[in-house]
Amino acid sequence: MDNFFTNISEYFRIDSEMLYYYISLAIKIAFIFVLAKLVTVVLNRVVVNIFKLYPRFKFDERKSGTLLGILRSIIKYVVYIIMGISILDILILFEDQYSVGDYITVNGVTGTVEDIGLRITHIRSFKGELHIIPNGEIKAVTNSSRGNSLAIIDVGVAYESDQEKALIALNTIAENYFANNQDKVAEKPEVQGIIKLGESDVVLRTIIKTQPLIHWKVEREMRMLILETFKKENIEIPYPRRVILERQ
Repeated sequence: MDNFFTNISEYFRIDSEMLYYYISLAIKIAFIFVLAKLVTVVLNRVVVNIFKLYPRFKFDERKSGTLLGILRSIIKYVVYIIMGISILDILILFEDQYSVGDYITVNGVTGTVEDIGLRITHIRSFKGELHIIPNGEIKAVTNSSRGNSLAIIDVGVAYESDQEKALIALNTIAENYFANNQDKVAEKPEVQGIIKLGESDVVLRTIIKTQPLIHWKVEREMRMLILETFKKENIEIPYPRRVILERQ
């Protein structure tokens, strides 16, 4: 089965996972059509049996036929309306806003998509909470799993330190990290330089484009490397200080 999907995806030049996703949605829509037809047939038979089994519903042939036709029309349109609403919910998913496994933000909730149903989407947050969101309420989606992520590493350097020396050290750290972690890093890192003059520090920024959803790990590893290098190079990372003046 996997080879079947792979061959089709290669023939039509579509990603195999995306092809499987579209096929699964098409199957869900087909299931709704079949279920709607089945429900319509069953309800129509129930109405006919009610007219046959209960004498109080027996009228002359014309009135019975008219009433039966009206009830059948009501059943048909009610089932069609429900079917249409269900399909519209699925068509939201056809826009390919997200897939199972994507890390998204929707309706103020951020987490990993665990399941996409006909009417609801299950999202597991970073802390483990499970959020259940109706598909019809989803208006805007931020998908962090599509394309590269961005690691931003800000580090403060004391005013008394040599900022030029700190920038050179950051460039060396970034270049070495890129050379040793090309499976994580999508592009060569960029040391942007001074971005802020704080109360007790000069803030230097380095940005790195990473593979999707590993920017947090890259940031942690870079901070550790920066801390170790700055200690060796005697580049001071400041901490809050308080000066107390005592008047005689």
